[in-house]
Amino acid sequence: GILNKELMAELTGLGHLDTFVICDAGFPVPKKAKKIDLAIIENLPTFMQILKSVLNEVIVEEIILAEETKKMSGNLFDEINSIFVAQMKTLLPFNDFFVQACAADFFIRTADFTPYANVILKSASGVKKYNEEFELAFDIKL
Repeated sequence: GILNKELMAELTGLGHLDTFVICDAGFPVPKKAKKIDLAIIENLPTFMQILKSVLNEVIVEEIILAEETKKMSGNLFDEINSIFVAQMKTLLPFNDFFVQACAADFFIRTADFTPYANVILKSASGVKKYNEEFELAFDIKL
């Protein structure tokens, strides 16, 4: 599992409908927001490496993406959509995405330089019978 103590503490503290953001290296994280900065060098770690690692630890019932992700980073958009099959998906213009992101409980900053490699994730209930529909049909491998 995830070895980063600060990240695991935040993930295990999630309750139903709590939100968090996985963002690229250039995302304008608000200064007063809780930020777990995992960036080391360009693209280490990548957005997808962090997303897959996090999904081994939490169950997500909804995701929010910026519309620009589809336009500017189509391959990433398609990969995200292939992972989240049962989850509700919302696309927002980046400015609206940013407003939503500012309300998140915490941010995980990656070192990804892919444009719009950002997602808001909403956690599912911890009660198994309520979250079975959101479980991924396969193990997320890095």
